[in-house]
Amino acid sequence: MKDLLSLDRIVLNATFTSKQHAFEDVGRLAYARRGPKPDEIALRLAKREARSSTALGYGMALPHAQVKGLAKPVAVFLRSSEPIAFDAPDGVLVDQICALLVPKPATAEHFDLLTQLTLMVSDRRFRQLLAACNEPLGVWQLFQQWPYGMTEPTSTAIAMAPG
Repeated sequence: MKDLLSLDRIVLNATFTSKQHAFEDVGRLAYARRGPKPDEIALRLAKREARSSTALGYGMALPHAQVKGLAKPVAVFLRSSEPIAFDAPDGVLVDQICALLVPKPATAEHFDLLTQLTLMVSDRRFRQLLAACNEPLGVWQLFQQWPYGMTEPTSTAIAMAPG
């Protein structure tokens, strides 16, 4: 997880209004000077999503795709103030997206990453702590701590959770 998500790939005030816009945001954030272009990344995510929804429920989605030309796995985290329809199994609109991109062809290690991310964002306590993060640093720290130390990240970037 430590090399998967970087601070510059975390946006907490995203303004996506559809799945396609979210995928385009992921493409822009995941783009490196070498490798696949943002529109290719968005296309791969859209093609994968067309097979079945990657929404997990609880306002979370985990879109993922194999991307030819990608040098190493990359994660992007987006949170929007306006949730969107994502065909979630619980019917809840999605406002948090954790996208995983892996090189094509995928390996067993890449599928393990997807499983680990699924476990993370499916964990109620993890989601509560994630919702309390109000700056990218807090999100990044939370992802770095998994699965150990499921306490609030030490950064002042964490807001008190409501209630």
